[in-house]
Amino acid sequence: MKNKLQIRLILCVCAFISVFTALLIVASFFDLEISRFLTAGSLPDGEYYSTNGFALFVEILGFSAFYFSGAIASIICVNAALKTSDGDRFFFIKELRGWAHKIIQGVIIVGFSAFAVYETYCVVHEAFKYPEKYLQDALQGTNAAFTLNSGYLIAVQVVFAAVLAGLILALLARVKKETAITLLKIAVILFAVELMYLAVVDAVKTPIGRMRFRTMNALGDFSYYTPWYVINGPRNATTLGIIIPSGGTPSPESLIGAASDTCKSFPSGHTYGAAMSFALVCLPDLFERFKKTYLKAICWIAPAAYTVTVAICRIVVGAHFLSDVLVGGSLAFALVMILREVVILKGAHFMAFKKSAPQEE
Repeated sequence: MKNKLQIRLILCVCAFISVFTALLIVASFFDLEISRFLTAGSLPDGEYYSTNGFALFVEILGFSAFYFSGAIASIICVNAALKTSDGDRFFFIKELRGWAHKIIQGVIIVGFSAFAVYETYCVVHEAFKYPEKYLQDALQGTNAAFTLNSGYLIAVQVVFAAVLAGLILALLARVKKETAITLLKIAVILFAVELMYLAVVDAVKTPIGRMRFRTMNALGDFSYYTPWYVINGPRNATTLGIIIPSGGTPSPESLIGAASDTCKSFPSGHTYGAAMSFALVCLPDLFERFKKTYLKAICWIAPAAYTVTVAICRIVVGAHFLSDVLVGGSLAFALVMILREVVILKGAHFMAFKKSAPQEE
């Protein structure tokens, strides 16, 4: 058994590192050429936004997976708290009783319910954020204006988010108490990967300042291209060229395509969010019903297909280069696998390498 775990871990790690390294080398030399090939016919010269309907649809839904993961994790916590009885082991606290149980239970239910609604609101808002940008770009130069940030539309989105979160909670409420408690392990993984996005991906986008392909396409100047490993510093692009924060803040009217992230190409947040779907591979580890071969295959193939589709579409619309989506997706995948090993498998693969203590004669 130990030999099988050792071999499996070595093969998986070597395969991941080999494929990642090979693709990163290719991207380091041919990022720009790959983007030119994949955007041909979908991103007209001089334009910022793509005309590829399918790729735009995936773009709209791509980052929603990031917020949806947080929403699901929050709802899992609410469901577990609702099913916990007085005297039960409560999350990581043993045998809470009486008022202490009720107070902490109430705080967890209210807190995570609010966060679930917020994350679900972000899913809804993210889905309409891109159409808003396209519409704003189309309305430039006219007296008409449109924004999703009006009080009425925000209220509509919040109500819709609350209803959607409630429906998901109603579905989860059907599971048994033991299942609800077990699902908390997946919630921990999702929260941890979501926090790592803020600490790593979102934190490096601005300092690296890599210009998007579609920004250069709109400017008609590809001399701004830099490899993924070059640190350009904070900057943004306007119709007049590049502007850095120290040189002043560009007006919304001067921003290309009304976008404020024209120089935040590396790494890809959408692909990172999509790769969070690999949390599905934890289901066969936790539940016997998912150990069937075809269900195991689905838990691996579905997130892989989804992540690759999002990655390719991000290149097709000119939002990212191959290296951007490769690093973003691989980072989230690696984090999910590491957390799965620690939180769910309790380090089983690593323990297989631990030498057994010598037996006394």
